[in-house]
Amino acid sequence: MIILLIGMFSFLYGIDQNINHVQGSAGIATISTIADKDSYIIDLLPLGNYGSEEEFWVIWDLAVLKGKRTAFLHFPFTDKPDNVIKVEIRIYFEIHLGPVDFQIFTVNVDWEEDTINWFNAPMGETFILSDEISENGFYTFDVTDFIQGEDGFSILIHDPTINNANWLIGSSREGPADKVPRLTWTYETPPTNHKIKINNDADITNSKSVNLTLSANDADDMCFKCGTSAWTSWEPYKTSKNIYLIYTVNNSEYTICVKFSNSIGESNTVNDSILYIGYLPTNPQIQINDGAQYTLTPLVNVSIFAKDAEEMCFSNFTVKNWSKWEPYITTKKLFLAGTKNRITYSIYAKFRNEVGEINPVNDSIQIIYSQPFTAIIKINNGSENTHSTFITLDITAELAQEMCFRNGTDGVWTSWEPYNTTKNLYLEGSEDGQIYSIYAKFRNIFGETQPKSDDIIYTIHREFWNNEINFGIEELNIILTFIFIGGLVIIAIMVKKGR
Repeated sequence: MIILLIGMFSFLYGIDQNINHVQGSAGIATISTIADKDSYIIDLLPLGNYGSEEEFWVIWDLAVLKGKRTAFLHFPFTDKPDNVIKVEIRIYFEIHLGPVDFQIFTVNVDWEEDTINWFNAPMGETFILSDEISENGFYTFDVTDFIQGEDGFSILIHDPTINNANWLIGSSREGPADKVPRLTWTYETPPTNHKIKINNDADITNSKSVNLTLSANDADDMCFKCGTSAWTSWEPYKTSKNIYLIYTVNNSEYTICVKFSNSIGESNTVNDSILYIGYLPTNPQIQINDGAQYTLTPLVNVSIFAKDAEEMCFSNFTVKNWSKWEPYITTKKLFLAGTKNRITYSIYAKFRNEVGEINPVNDSIQIIYSQPFTAIIKINNGSENTHSTFITLDITAELAQEMCFRNGTDGVWTSWEPYNTTKNLYLEGSEDGQIYSIYAKFRNIFGETQPKSDDIIYTIHREFWNNEINFGIEELNIILTFIFIGGLVIIAIMVKKGR
């Protein structure tokens, strides 16, 4: 078998295989068209027409008077796609006795299947290829570079060599359906086989956030549309995406559309639908100043939570004169209903979504115009002694905004710093058995407190005595001897092991 390369055109032939979809940067697909005309002519029977036969002959045989027989085939462009990258002709051939040489030319003049004969047959125009067929089977010829016009494509096939008894017989369009001549177009496509599923094909969702499962052959990008909203911007293709349903109405069906694209173009739109059945907001909570009991000012910070809430509104002190509904957020500054000292004020909140609204929740706080009070400090959580000079203070002071510290009775006060409930400090000394004190003061815009203190005993940790003396007191005989030397008293301890 021979492969010929003619200019930039390559011709390949062989036993034909099934043609399948091929993956690439763009979609690759094929479509084939059956020949709409085929026939052959005979020089020894120049007026004969053989357009209705189930086969066509290509021979040059003088030995048995078969004569020269040339085949003509025509393929319409009715199925010609855009973005063509290859065009091939597939023909089923059988040989008689031995290999047959052949040549293929383009035919640029129209002809009719039921009238063509040796006298009126058109001439071949452009040479396509020549080669040899040596066995029965399907053969594929690449004719990409020779396709012209918009209506169809004709070729002639002839034997350029006197072969005598070697004949080439092709299956015509009137022959067996699985062996008819075909023109096959290979072309690039937009994404194909595109699909979308919402929440794994569920029928109902109780959440506005849904998950999309996506698939498309040869897609590079994708975009979406929910209901009647506008298409989103194109984004890189992926197989999963979360989307939030917008403009939801309870107990309504929502449709999400998707399109896919690649370098060739866009796919058709596909969609899926789901029924939204929502819940009322649940677990509503508000907290004023992080749960504090007191405040120095009527402007407070409200922490907010309500699951599935979309809007909220507020009332201060009473459940009258509600504010306008506003989008749900998790924190908001509000003024209490009054400014009187030592009065407790409440703030109420309501929440709603498209399903409806829920009953109010509230929190309260007391305004106190006072310097800090109930000030307490504890060293190491109230311990009586410590083996380390590095200690931790636990601090409480209602309404405190700032604090400062002093180490011992004679130390200097530290600079004021923001109030906190813990602080690490060092004792002013490390003498064994010594009592050390820490002092603290607190202040706010109304004044400062008197110092508060706590004490702790510093002791050196003598682990040696506990670990090294391993015998019990009952085993010892202790003899104390008092020796008087001048004004000194010397105590001698004589120890001997009991037997």
